[in-house]
Amino acid sequence: MHPYHSIRVGQKEYVLYYKVNKKTWAGVQKDMGVETDDIDNKVEAIDVSNHETLPPTHIFDNELITEPVYFIYWDNLLQVVDDSDMLRQINEYNWTTGGFCCKMGYIKWNIADRIWEINGVKHKMHIMTPRGQWFS
Repeated sequence: MHPYHSIRVGQKEYVLYYKVNKKTWAGVQKDMGVETDDIDNKVEAIDVSNHETLPPTHIFDNELITEPVYFIYWDNLLQVVDDSDMLRQINEYNWTTGGFCCKMGYIKWNIADRIWEINGVKHKMHIMTPRGQWFS
């Protein structure tokens, strides 16, 4: 299981945010096809000991996406941020924060709060899940 992937527990579909411990994740209940990031989505502790991992279903850039896609509005464009170290830290180590350098400067990321911080200035992070749900 990884952040911004979907699981089913009982009859409810959840999008995972981050791992709390071995059997618990923080996430929100959100069904496939719900694209908006409602402010009513309440983060809750999800017991994942008896879950079903749900498959990717969303096509982006003519490809089925198997991992979340992270975006930032930069220069008035919604741009993909694709840093391999960031993705490795999220998926292998369950990190929720980190940083990297690129042409924009030093970028701190926080997937729990969905914030990019570039050279000290905060920007909203936008995330598309492998099932087509949006978070920002």
